[in-house]
Amino acid sequence: MKVLLGLKNFDFGGAENHVCDLANSLVDLGNEVILVSGKGRQESRLNKKVVFIPYRLRDHGFLFNIYLLRKIIKKNNIDIIHAHQRISIFYSCIISKLLKVPLVVTIHGRTRLDLKSKLTRNTPGRLIFVSEQVLKVSACYNQIKEKSVVIPNGVEIIENDFPRKPFSICYVSRLDHKHAEVVLMMIRDVLPLLLSKYPEISFYVIGEGKGSKYIQAEADSLNMKSNKQVCFILGFQQEVKEIFLESSLVMGVGRVAIEALACGVPVFSINQKRLGSIVTVENIDFYQINNFVAVGNQPPTPDAVYRTLDEFYKNIERHYSEIKLLQEKIRQNFDRTKVTQKIVRIYDEALLINR
Repeated sequence: MKVLLGLKNFDFGGAENHVCDLANSLVDLGNEVILVSGKGRQESRLNKKVVFIPYRLRDHGFLFNIYLLRKIIKKNNIDIIHAHQRISIFYSCIISKLLKVPLVVTIHGRTRLDLKSKLTRNTPGRLIFVSEQVLKVSACYNQIKEKSVVIPNGVEIIENDFPRKPFSICYVSRLDHKHAEVVLMMIRDVLPLLLSKYPEISFYVIGEGKGSKYIQAEADSLNMKSNKQVCFILGFQQEVKEIFLESSLVMGVGRVAIEALACGVPVFSINQKRLGSIVTVENIDFYQINNFVAVGNQPPTPDAVYRTLDEFYKNIERHYSEIKLLQEKIRQNFDRTKVTQKIVRIYDEALLINR
């Protein structure tokens, strides 16, 4: 099968990581893949068999965007288009109608933007959602539910034989002003409390954005007050698995949480909007349905975050004893090859609809 994957950006983020992994898995399964996206650091992770066309679709340049996509699709005899992110979805819908090429769309979390018009809601033959919650809360749910399916992002399962740093906490996120709130709270309010009880505590932050300079300043201040390096602000990292494997705990949601559990590392579900808990055998089904976001919960507070981390370290052996069971759950539902095979079946369905 010849597949055209399209998205706007190809740097750091859940959609970008997913598309890179999907492209690699598709070619591993014997498909031909062409990827159209703006240039970005994910390029270095692409399988050499993937044909990468560096072009960033934008809101302006309408006619040229259509011309370019039409040329690529006709030249390569594309069987199916798979679009991600708003602008790629929009143009893919137009070109799908023009050339009668089946279209599959993946929604990574912004339904109100990605499917805001009748064109984007009606044109795709199939819609893939990465979480049940994103689909069910969609304002257009009744219009799209019959052609929608939930397929989470796939990940690689890694056996964790690395020596852990016993009190190492890792937080991964974009570091714009909103996402930086949790990191700043950790450095200013939570880590000083943890240090008094767990002097070996260390905090690793992966990500970049406009909030990075404020985070670095606070980290430098805490390191100076502590007379040692407690905070490690690592910026963008092309590969995070080795850092995960050495950590005692990873903080985050969505793909970050899934990848950490796939590496056999405990996870604390938290972002700037929702305070969750440590993922356990008892609650993992809830978190899987909700893309590892504590849907319905309140935003985090310093006291609540401290209590959760304190309880984790008090009961760390119990959490470690559960990790193989949690990793097996991830293997069943998120294994990259299994997920890619499910997506290929959706391509087959879209092709049948278009005949």
